[in-house]
This record gives sequence, structure tokens and C-alpha cells, in this order.
Amino acid sequence: MKINYVLFLLAFLFVIDSCSDKDLTNEQKLSGESSKTWTTKREYNADGDREKLSREDKKETMTFYSNGKFKMKSGTDSMSGTWKIIGGSTLSLVFFNAEVSENFQIIKLSDDDARLKAGDGSELVLDAD
Repeated sequence: MKINYVLFLLAFLFVIDSCSDKDLTNEQKLSGESSKTWTTKREYNADGDREKLSREDKKETMTFYSNGKFKMKSGTDSMSGTWKIIGGSTLSLVFFNAEVSENFQIIKLSDDDARLKAGDGSELVLDAD
């Protein structure tokens, strides 16, 4: 009887583990099934010091769509463009009507949090809504 319980528990843990986000691609983690919105949790400057976020900073959102588009909102302002992940470790954002692109090294990316490093060395920690 005890062996059956242990086998059941091991099988259950195996099923739970196989359903984790490690089976998702970085693209799926970032955009979800159709879209996913992220908010800023923390920011660090290039020296690694934590930056204080204002109330407005905490309300900024970035939504990634599975079709490769994104939208950033800050108060009444918004910007949009396209995104892609290059080589599994670089997030590239190209903004519409701005002739600007940004590349971020993906330090950490799970289904519900992300840590991105900008070209200047600053880092951004995001939480999925």
C-alpha cells in the first residue's frame, strides 16, 4: 500500500513538472497564447544600483502580442512596434515611426517574470499581469 502511494506521488510530480514553463519557447513565455502584458517591478542602473520607481513608472505597461507586435503605455502616451527574439537570448524591439530599435539581453525569462539587460548595462525586471 505504501509503495502504491509513493508511485502515485512520483507520477503526479512527474506530470506537474512536465507541465511547467520550461517546455515553452521564450516567445511563448513573453507573449503568452495571444498576448501578455508586463509591468515594471524594478530597475537597476549600469552600476547595478537599484533605481527608485515613481508611481507613474510602476503603471507603465508593455504588451507583447504573439504576432510579433508590441505596445508600450505610459500614462496617456504609447509607442508600438515589432519584436523578435534572436538566438534565444536577445530581445529586439523595433519602434514604428521612430527609426529606433532597442536590443536587450535576456537574463531571465519565465512565464511570469523577466529580467532584461539594455545595451548601456542597465537592467529591467518585469512582472506579467
